[in-house]
Amino acid sequence: MGRRRLGLAILLCGAVITGAEATATTHPLISQAGRPHRVLSALDSQGALTNDVLEVADAAIADRLRLANSEHDARLIDPLRQESRNVSTARTLAGLGDQATLKNAVDAAEVMTEWQADTIGGNVAASSVEPPSALPSAAGAALAARFHVSLTRDQAIALRKVDRLPQVARDAVTRVIDAFMEFLGAARAATATPPTAGVDSVLGTRVSLLDAAVAARAALAVLPLQLETGTQIPGVLSIDLGSTDSVYTQDFALLLDAGGNDTYFNNAGSNREARAAALIDLGGDDRYGEGLFGSGTNGAGYGGSGFLFDAAGNDTYLGGVVSNGASFADLPIDGATGFLLDGSGNDRYEALAIANGEGSGSLGLLVDGGGIDVYRAGNDANGGAQAGAGALVDLGSNPDDYVAESGGVAFNGGGYGPASGGFLYDGGGRDVYFGGGRAANGGGWQEGTGFLFDAGAEPDLYTVTGLATNGGAADVGVGLLVDVGGSDNYVAGGEGTNGGAVRGAAGFLIDGSGADQYNAGDFGTNGGGFSLGLGFLSDAGLDNDNYVAAGRRGTNGGGAGRARNAGTGWLFDAGGRDAYADPSGSRFDCTIVPKGKVGAQVDAPHTRCRRALSVRGG
Repeated sequence: MGRRRLGLAILLCGAVITGAEATATTHPLISQAGRPHRVLSALDSQGALTNDVLEVADAAIADRLRLANSEHDARLIDPLRQESRNVSTARTLAGLGDQATLKNAVDAAEVMTEWQADTIGGNVAASSVEPPSALPSAAGAALAARFHVSLTRDQAIALRKVDRLPQVARDAVTRVIDAFMEFLGAARAATATPPTAGVDSVLGTRVSLLDAAVAARAALAVLPLQLETGTQIPGVLSIDLGSTDSVYTQDFALLLDAGGNDTYFNNAGSNREARAAALIDLGGDDRYGEGLFGSGTNGAGYGGSGFLFDAAGNDTYLGGVVSNGASFADLPIDGATGFLLDGSGNDRYEALAIANGEGSGSLGLLVDGGGIDVYRAGNDANGGAQAGAGALVDLGSNPDDYVAESGGVAFNGGGYGPASGGFLYDGGGRDVYFGGGRAANGGGWQEGTGFLFDAGAEPDLYTVTGLATNGGAADVGVGLLVDVGGSDNYVAGGEGTNGGAVRGAAGFLIDGSGADQYNAGDFGTNGGGFSLGLGFLSDAGLDNDNYVAAGRRGTNGGGAGRARNAGTGWLFDAGGRDAYADPSGSRFDCTIVPKGKVGAQVDAPHTRCRRALSVRGG
């Protein structure tokens, strides 16, 4: 990162304080403005760039949190604390690596389950300890009884064939059924009227069901696929331990398929009419869904809890509204949860809306272990949240596309509404983040919290047209976008974008390196603050960057607004030959100046700057 040059630039931050005092009343943030960058100079020179940018994020959030506490702005305190948890979670995910392994995906799912519990102020409750069923047939009969279904003679015979599997496989199948019954019981309790248990118990039993699915894959992988072994109890249970390519058109509460290239034209692990459902597919290139229509498919929670586990393969997930690990509920956090885990492969996730890990009044989660993936929806998707907690984690370092074609709100890690937390993590690759709405690409709006972290060093494209996007925020929301490296392009059309903030919000955009382009089109953008907004943009690289803002107030690190309602801006560029343009007054390379009422645009001098200053006698 060139910390010697960066450290030199940090020493000049004091000039900002003096200049700001000359033009406006000193704001508490100005006195702390250099701190996030002093953190960089103190880091071990061998430290990873990922850790560097997360340290900057930690320091910047801590400064804003101190400011919120000093001004008794209670509305920002909890969202800022949530951003701090987001940074800590991203650090944990980055430690898993970018290898497309099932273990990494499972570990990430458990990390994100803890994150969901923290986000709603709960815990992951341990699942209840019940005596395990002796055999698959006993477990299957008990599950059927939960749905008030009596087994036919043929169904009972088919289940007894599963009893004759080698013990390790037999025990694994039994464990899956038992774990699902616990999951079902927790989901029913959490969605009862009134609830007899919280969503914490659903999350705890979901972890147990995930562990059972992983154990089943390990147990069945060492055995030849049992072509004649399986059973179907309509609406309740389907077990297929063969390798044939199956087509499913009937809904099941629990479906276990050991292999084959399968097609699911059913609920596919979405609860629909039941309170819970689960699908476990252990291999093959599979297709989920007939097209972009219908509702409640592919691990979605629709007023209940869904679960889909696909261990491997190049898969396609198609759905309408509420699909692909998303969740929807009429009341905020009423026990509904959606879950989809895909272990590896090049996958495609497409839906109409409320999809791909979106949490709408509930908890959604999608985890992909790696591959070249496409996440596409009409709106409200890709780890966004509305009055809930939604998350999308892609651990791979391959190129991925995150697209919300119709816009809407809360997509690509955006958060909209009180107590909402959106989260998107990408392990790397040349990625595209695109949409046409608001609260997107890590943006926060209307007291919502958004977070997007891209761990790669490749060039990425962030393009959104609405407000509160690209780590920006509006109306007491909090947004954070962190990109570790690469020559990136940040394009935003609305106010409170590219780390900017408006109307009491706080925005953060932190870029580690690369020749970057920052283009914004309204007030409170590119690290600027407008009308009590707190903006922050940090580019720690030594490459040549361009900052262009069309808005007249609170842009490129400027602070603007009326009298005591002025926003606060902060833009820091660590070096390179940079260019700035905005209607409020362009600032050129090598400048360290106050900007607006309470703002600062700091461009650290590099070799060319120092030579120019010496020629002018500066």
